[in-house]
Amino acid sequence: MPTPLLSVIVPAYDMAAFTRLTVESLLAQDYPALEIIVVDDGSKDDTPAVLASFGGRIRSLRQANGGASRARNHGFSVSRGEFVAFADCDDLWEPRKARRAAQYLREHPQAGMVHSHAYWIDAAGRIVGPRSFPPRPSGRIFSSLVLGNQINNSTPVMRRSVFERAGGWDESIFIPADWDLWLRLAREAEVGFIPEVLSRSRLTSNFTGRHIELARREHLHVLGKYREEIGPQVHALALANMHYYLSRLHAGNGDFAAAHLDAQAAARLAPGRRDIAAALLAYRLGRPVNRALESFLRFYDLLSCRWHILRDGARLHPVEAK
Repeated sequence: MPTPLLSVIVPAYDMAAFTRLTVESLLAQDYPALEIIVVDDGSKDDTPAVLASFGGRIRSLRQANGGASRARNHGFSVSRGEFVAFADCDDLWEPRKARRAAQYLREHPQAGMVHSHAYWIDAAGRIVGPRSFPPRPSGRIFSSLVLGNQINNSTPVMRRSVFERAGGWDESIFIPADWDLWLRLAREAEVGFIPEVLSRSRLTSNFTGRHIELARREHLHVLGKYREEIGPQVHALALANMHYYLSRLHAGNGDFAAAHLDAQAAARLAPGRRDIAAALLAYRLGRPVNRALESFLRFYDLLSCRWHILRDGARLHPVEAK
């Protein structure tokens, strides 16, 4: 049986140095049938020169600035792979990632997509977390996934046919575009999971208050697509997770008053959540204490929030959620 071609599509914009590292990690894959397509989304820095330096080892395209989702769709339109993946221009792939994902999809024909664990790294490439990993969903996961995004956007590899049926990337969505796509993919087929760290996602701290409010509007838009289908109880839990996520973003920006408001909203929708209660207490105690508690809470509340998402998904939809 011939080795299926796997197309990796990278949208790149004004991150020349990171883009070079990303492409180098893709070229280092130990999978022999790899197509690398980088779409320069109108960069003003040295990205074109960086891409040119790789010569024929990659396919480089350029478009007027239109956003990452448009660049991803553009790259997909010229790709040829039976399997498809999307890497951000500051992600890094472990050398075995393509091989392990392709192997999984070949061995599990019912799976339309497979994801895995990822480390978070800083600008220097140092691992900053997580040190332990929460449970990750697999199988028919729509019912748990609608409660909140549990899939790191640097990890999925999918079948071309399933991506096409799902309708591709929604170019009108900026921040939760990945969650929106995973939900549509999860309705088309089962989602697989490989319990290995196969990629590294770079953390950036460029979320402004304007970005947070955009994230709020777009999360509400995505949830609104399924509100009647999922019912009021699931919708309330999903909103609680959204408010909690936004509270953490506000806290990361030092806006503890806004963080407290979103945490209060989350607590009203999901009473009894210890992670939300811990965050509320920290915000009430004030900024200095918040800074001291931040490192302690960061990984605790991530794990706790993931656990609540999976628990609530399994309780509300025991047949689908795994």
